[in-house]
Amino acid sequence: MGLKGNLTAGEIVEQLVHALRVAAVRNVVFMGMGEPLSNYEAVVGAVQMMTDPRLFGLSRRHVTVSTVGVVPRIREMAKDLPGVSLALSLHAPDQELRRTIVPSARAYPLERLMAAVGDYQAASGQRVFVEYVMLAGVNDSENCAHQLGRLLAGRDMHINLIPWNPVLAGDGIIFSAPAPGSVDAFRSAVRAYGLSVTVRQEKGQDISGACGQLVIDTSQLAAQGRALQGLPGRARSCGGANGSDGGVKDIEELAAAVE
Repeated sequence: MGLKGNLTAGEIVEQLVHALRVAAVRNVVFMGMGEPLSNYEAVVGAVQMMTDPRLFGLSRRHVTVSTVGVVPRIREMAKDLPGVSLALSLHAPDQELRRTIVPSARAYPLERLMAAVGDYQAASGQRVFVEYVMLAGVNDSENCAHQLGRLLAGRDMHINLIPWNPVLAGDGIIFSAPAPGSVDAFRSAVRAYGLSVTVRQEKGQDISGACGQLVIDTSQLAAQGRALQGLPGRARSCGGANGSDGGVKDIEELAAAVE
């Protein structure tokens, strides 16, 4: 959807205030709308207020900050937000594929990203949560599963597999979710590397409120999307040849700026 602006720490905390009027809040996740680590000072300030026992008193163990991989800030998080969980939006097991569907991978290659995550874990001693949106014919192959397993093996990580929720992408090209059997096979292959893996059960898809569907107006997306043209087959499917012939769009750019 493009950058519209950053919230202040106070505006972020205001959302918690409104939520507490409806029900008790035990967990807070900075995810799903923008890049938290690109608004670092405000996010740190908001977390500090949320976890201050004199204010809201949330447990730091119940606060998670997600990122697509802003390398310098990942290292700072261990110092500035001790006890707060880190969630990494990975989505691909190699640099060639990741840079086609995750824009930030062009600035922060996978090798540098994983080194920063390793530094974060060494400093914090915490498990990292890995988010992996599964796209049929793009990053859901057996080869992708083994690449992902080799990339993360030996690290204290939990992988959340998230089947794609349907969204119209730009000029009519759409991603699709893998078949349930394909998701199960992918999970089993990654688990074989000694990793903890779950498949996220989505809610709200029927009202376009599931993961990746917020602030989407499908009637206008055709005029807003941008396709990446002419990708080689290997870049489309973890070394396979099953990708879409029309190229793959950036996951984070599918929700084009719509007013």
